[in-house]
Amino acid sequence: MITSLEALYHQRMMDYFHNPSYKDSDLKPYLHKNNNSQQKNLVVLRNPMCGDVLCFYCKQDKKMIWYGEGCMICLASAEALADIINTTQHTKKKEICDQISSFFVLENSNQSSLPEKFIPFQSVKEVKSRVNCVMLAVNAVQKLLQET
Repeated sequence: MITSLEALYHQRMMDYFHNPSYKDSDLKPYLHKNNNSQQKNLVVLRNPMCGDVLCFYCKQDKKMIWYGEGCMICLASAEALADIINTTQHTKKKEICDQISSFFVLENSNQSSLPEKFIPFQSVKEVKSRVNCVMLAVNAVQKLLQET
């Protein structure tokens, strides 16, 4: 029998958290700057409710890297989203972010709208206070896609 806590912290989420491929500590200095507007292709977003902070950067080869400080859900979702975005055609990236956003924001959405790699995060929707942890990464990538 799987408990709700076990469902919330799905093993694939833990794998993204413990074994990130797109996390880059070179972005750490940008986390605590008040204004990142001088740095092109860089977005820093904070969750004022809990203090999570994520930085996403789009490299010249269009690969996205990230760095962050926060809870496991926030950091795992950043890694999962970077993985999805970096393995998707450019024309589909905005659509994927919109799908994930709709799933977590709309009441009657279903899991079939989630990309396969993001399905482990579906349980987060049941814990309303943790949805912002997932959405921080989605919002950062959406903003970065608008700027690039």
